[in-house]
Amino acid sequence: MDTLPAKGIKDVLEARSKAFAAWSPAELIEYSVGNCHQPAKREISIIYDIAHVVAYRHADRHPQLVKLIETLFLSFDTLSRHLRMEEDSFFPIILRAAKKAGRPDSPGKPLPDYICEMAETTRKTHDAIANDLDILRELTGYYTIPGDGDFLIKYLFQKMKKLDREMLFHMHLENTVLFPKAIALARDLNRQDTCPSAFGNNVLSVPNHKRSFHPAKKENVNSPAMPKSFKYAKGTN
Repeated sequence: MDTLPAKGIKDVLEARSKAFAAWSPAELIEYSVGNCHQPAKREISIIYDIAHVVAYRHADRHPQLVKLIETLFLSFDTLSRHLRMEEDSFFPIILRAAKKAGRPDSPGKPLPDYICEMAETTRKTHDAIANDLDILRELTGYYTIPGDGDFLIKYLFQKMKKLDREMLFHMHLENTVLFPKAIALARDLNRQDTCPSAFGNNVLSVPNHKRSFHPAKKENVNSPAMPKSFKYAKGTN
């Protein structure tokens, strides 16, 4: 899956997601949390800390690294909040619907309507995260190691690329498999078609970038004044 064009990435995502087509919502949620959420929480902290060291060492020759730190902080904040929302709010509601457990905790909101609204909101957040990943690809030349890059830059870009791939698959799996199943549960609860019929056809746009990460003119660039560590949340895995 190295440097694939957009169509190639889409084909790979769809091929991987087909293996989960027969899984129940509960099984999909368990897989999503165990195989994406928990690893992502660990990786974003590691990546952010390594990026600070890389920027400290190389930002004088590669000013792009200053922007990279800033973008990582903002995109990882969005990602962390999103993972927490799914685990704390959306996934429990889907599981309740699977058990035909009635209404959510929010007063006056029927469970089917709540699921449909949350699915659409989450899909939009996925689009925002995909856009953040696109920006990170631009800033790193699609994770291309610069000619004067050391082992730490290589390690950083490898981790970023792996997280990029796994997040794209995670979001594609939810958009095209989990959410349509959740919406089907919602429709079954009230026997009404209250959700967008074409929602399950949504796929992420994954443009390809192959920009170079060339050494820039040497400048005095200080390490950006951003937090020196990035933690998902207190008490989380």
